[in-house]
Amino acid sequence: MCLGRATTFSGAGAVAKPIVIRQVWSSNLESEFHLIRSAIPDYPFVSMDTEFPGVVFHSVDPCHQNNRNPLNHYLLLKENVDATTLIQLGFTLTDSDGNLPEFGTESRYIWEFNFKDFDLMSDPHSVTSIELLRTQGVDFEKNREFGVDARLFGELLMGSALVCDDKVCWVTFHSGYDFGYVIRILTGKKLPEELKDFMVLLEVFFPVVYDVKYLIKFCNSLYGGLDQVALRLGMERDVGKGHQAGSDSLLTWRVFHRIRDTFFGGIDHEKHAGVLYGLEIIKDNNVLFFGSQWRHLKLFEVWEKIFSNPWCQRTTPKKEFRCVLLELTDLEQKVDHWMLGLLDIEKS
Repeated sequence: MCLGRATTFSGAGAVAKPIVIRQVWSSNLESEFHLIRSAIPDYPFVSMDTEFPGVVFHSVDPCHQNNRNPLNHYLLLKENVDATTLIQLGFTLTDSDGNLPEFGTESRYIWEFNFKDFDLMSDPHSVTSIELLRTQGVDFEKNREFGVDARLFGELLMGSALVCDDKVCWVTFHSGYDFGYVIRILTGKKLPEELKDFMVLLEVFFPVVYDVKYLIKFCNSLYGGLDQVALRLGMERDVGKGHQAGSDSLLTWRVFHRIRDTFFGGIDHEKHAGVLYGLEIIKDNNVLFFGSQWRHLKLFEVWEKIFSNPWCQRTTPKKEFRCVLLELTDLEQKVDHWMLGLLDIEKS
């Protein structure tokens, strides 16, 4: 039985059924996963958001120039994720049209998982982030007493049909940290030392992923955080507040749905699957794109070979390399051509 009452809000429009945020605690964790498993066949789009204790380790570079390199950004992400724990996780399940599961009731449902693992008295955290979450309604004392154990959550997630299935499409916003925490829970280990190994795990657990923060790079006039993007699209929250994982997961889906149909014609977004904002392979604003596991490994090989090469470091990448592989159709042949070219450079 759920602790307390679910939070209910009315959706946009008088005829819309109300949206209920299903609050998940240790007492109803298994029953809520049972509901989720039953919904996945009809609602295979999963939008996710997390709330965590903030960034406790920061870049030593005051201008954050090094963080623009995805390899450096991942190392900082790993350091923070390994040292902290999740506070909340939100799931929104929909079909391709954005319909939410109703389970034969007069309401529509999304989920918010409240975790017990974070100890405000002893665990590393950002004071600013904690105060923001408290202001937005997070009850840390209640989480600690009644919340979900992350290890049990990981076990149930593995058996939920949400992961390791390319028929399930994950939708997120600026989700490197989100997936970092979930992958750490699923594996029961600290994150891999290298970004390429993290990306392989991402593809194993989450074969189809869209990061809306990355997608808006290709949408004229859209920029900023989730709320700012929603505002520019003329959208309001259907439910809850910002920095509540359930509410943010629903708004993330709605923003994705709008830009998918408005800017990408409903299908053109598919070429951007598998890329997380901040962890894409970028040099001088040109993207080395990867989607499949083969592309992950092969393009990281290209990346490391190009930008660790002393010859390349002494030249201007704008002149010598145009790393735009995003639109290539015969990717494997092109990558092999690049590798041969780099070997020739080394010999010269």
